[in-house]
Amino acid sequence: MKNLFAVLLLLWSTFAIAQSAASKVEFAGASDAIKVNKIQVKQGALMQVQAEMYNDLRTPMTVYYRTRWLDEGGFQVWEDEAWKPMVFQAFTTQRIQMTAPTPKARDFKIQLSTEDATRAPRQMLNQ
Repeated sequence: MKNLFAVLLLLWSTFAIAQSAASKVEFAGASDAIKVNKIQVKQGALMQVQAEMYNDLRTPMTVYYRTRWLDEGGFQVWEDEAWKPMVFQAFTTQRIQMTAPTPKARDFKIQLSTEDATRAPRQMLNQ
């Protein structure tokens, strides 16, 4: 019985982590290629975020990312950051780290695009 409870607890916590990671990411472009494995948050004077992502394709690709910093009510507390490129080799894991620019930031959304950051992201994500 204890083993069954331990397995159920592990499955529930894995689902909760995956669901919370998915709720923190917004995709533009081909979202099938990039999988967000884990997001860790450190709350201090300035919030710190680390995201672990995996390229599920057989070919290298460039991913553009930025962070939208929000207060506890979901309102944006800082201007949109510039898109940053990151090259993913085939079947590799990358980590990105971001630090909030203001102590008002209590939440965040990581925005990812597989399109050229000068074109596609303007169409989407500025909601």
